[in-house]
Amino acid sequence: MEDDPNLDTPRPARRILSVSEVAHSIRTSVESLYHDVGIEGEISNFKRYGSGHCYFTLKDADAQIRCVLWKGNAQRVFFEPKDGMLVEAQGYISFYAVRGDLQLVVEGMRLGGVGALQKAFDQLKRRLLEEGLFDPGRKRTLPQIPEKIGIVTSRNGAVLHDMLDILGRRFPSVQVFFCPATVQGMGAAASIVAALDRFNADAHWPEGPVDVILLARGGGSMEDLWCFNEESVARAIFRSKVPVVSAVGHETDFSIADFVADLRAGTPSIAAELVVPDSRNLRRGIRQWADEMSAVVCRRIDASRRTCRITIDSRPFSLPALRVGRAVQDAAAMKERAELAVNNRLRQERLKFTSLGRTLDALNPLLPLKKGFALVEKNGAPVRGAGFLARGDRVRLAFADGRRSATILGDECEEDSSRSHEQVRDDSIIMKK
Repeated sequence: MEDDPNLDTPRPARRILSVSEVAHSIRTSVESLYHDVGIEGEISNFKRYGSGHCYFTLKDADAQIRCVLWKGNAQRVFFEPKDGMLVEAQGYISFYAVRGDLQLVVEGMRLGGVGALQKAFDQLKRRLLEEGLFDPGRKRTLPQIPEKIGIVTSRNGAVLHDMLDILGRRFPSVQVFFCPATVQGMGAAASIVAALDRFNADAHWPEGPVDVILLARGGGSMEDLWCFNEESVARAIFRSKVPVVSAVGHETDFSIADFVADLRAGTPSIAAELVVPDSRNLRRGIRQWADEMSAVVCRRIDASRRTCRITIDSRPFSLPALRVGRAVQDAAAMKERAELAVNNRLRQERLKFTSLGRTLDALNPLLPLKKGFALVEKNGAPVRGAGFLARGDRVRLAFADGRRSATILGDECEEDSSRSHEQVRDDSIIMKK
């Protein structure tokens, strides 16, 4: 029997790979094949950690895949994910070498199913309507001249600036309090509810409760405005002790918040115009009322004079000299009493007008500046305390006769005091117009 030549042929050495090399190869291959995929499934085991990152599982009847939603991408999700929701997740599949797991890195997510948003909107609207949250009979009338107004909207954007500009131009003496809230994305509904509840907590505002709350946001898609369709926001508006004006989106946009609010405004700018009167119209009305009162008094004086002349010229008083003399005396006394009554009434009305003028002057927001005080502004917004400023900050000082720029050279506050100011700044920002 001949020897098998293969027995003497050396076999090639088998390549031995490390676990890290294999994991890296798998990750590279998977990410190149599934770099942009969309997966529809049901959410389970959803958890959002303090870091803002979210972890959950997408599953169907036969399989499941782990998912991770990083904080930056989570802020662009317009709804609050919950277990059992059917969603469409977009992203890429990666291999997590630490645990040896495949996972979907979610870059975007929306509710699954055709017309899911509109269906959810209609279902909630119908249910809240049956509960009576939209009942016109429970809606309250707004105060004609509010003293304090609360605004709930985003700290960023043009909405807040536009509303403050309109309120200040129409009625400068009104006090405006601002409670910032997130108005889009995950966690927006909870942020809005917290802001509304804070305006309803009397202990939080030493100046007293506000007279009306403006809930505002600029325009956007249905997904962008979805937080105003959340049930928690609707119930927060419903239980508010203070009248709420909803000013969400454009005039063609309707949200659940619009139906529950005491008044719906087409835009945030319209809402600012609705809640305060135009002070110029008020002044014109006062002047018109004063002119009418003066005309009434003058007509009464003229009527009294005509009565005196008729009495003096009548036949019974023209014959007996004595009776004529008495009639003249009576007429003079009547005239004196009439003029005295008229003068007293005019004096009272002048006092009222003077008091109104002093009240308007006292409510002038520029009065403190004329007394030597200055308004400190940073980045166009008022500075409420030293804790809001740091070394090198550029500020503008507004005096009664002009504005000046300045730079903060040092900080004389203790560290603990700075913390307390920071805490105050996180709680709320108060701006007075």
